[in-house]
Amino acid sequence: MASPTVPAPLYPRAYQANALVRAPLKLTHVEARIFALALGCIHQGQTELPGISIPLSRVMTQKKGGSVYETIRDACKSLMSKVVSIESQTGNRRRFTAYSIISYLDLNEGTGFLTGNFAPEIKPFLLQLAEQYTHVELETLLTLRSAHAHRLYWLLKSWDDVGQLEVPFEVLRRQVLGDDNEVTYPLFYDFKRYVLEPALRELYALGWVVTYEPLKDGKKVHAVRFTIPCPLSQLAEQGAEVAGKGRARTPQAQMSLELPANASTL
Repeated sequence: MASPTVPAPLYPRAYQANALVRAPLKLTHVEARIFALALGCIHQGQTELPGISIPLSRVMTQKKGGSVYETIRDACKSLMSKVVSIESQTGNRRRFTAYSIISYLDLNEGTGFLTGNFAPEIKPFLLQLAEQYTHVELETLLTLRSAHAHRLYWLLKSWDDVGQLEVPFEVLRRQVLGDDNEVTYPLFYDFKRYVLEPALRELYALGWVVTYEPLKDGKKVHAVRFTIPCPLSQLAEQGAEVAGKGRARTPQAQMSLELPANASTL
């Protein structure tokens, strides 16, 4: 007789290396929740990536029509195909590396759990991160209602130590919508209306008021400048610091694995 599945702990914070956070990635809302919960299975004190063990009740908190099982199943199939591409350049020599995120998923209604494993090659971006990484409060992340808000939250959090981000519009579009997507919201007006502003409204609901300014070349928006305040949770932590010490984290330079505007799309 098979022993019952023992739930693994979900840790309060989720971590990713900035190179992974800023890589193009396209997720549905259910996929974003599964990915967030999978990150919650990792503790930075571990030396090897743990298995993924997620109660199905945490993936979808309420039924929205159709079969919950089929919705999660389709999200799992899609997650298995996700590839993160990271490009860098040294002098005139370019380098392209593609990583799978998940190597195995098992959806079992009998146990009520989604289990699986991360791809081993993704370990340097998820575990024992000493610098150039971003962490978020898992439960805060899970309150977000859209995949676009999940992506934008991670991206902006990775820059909140410097307070401002200026990013080419096409790079931002690919980071949020994926680098294989050339047709969805190519115009800034549509991207702003259907992606950027709805996602920012969700962040405002968290008490995190990020503002942005379109930067134009003639009539065309070529870049977006974000002003990023410290999140409320970070300000509370800093309240315990010595007055006048400033932000808890030292401003960090972007990782050398930069994503050019013409990089392909997750």
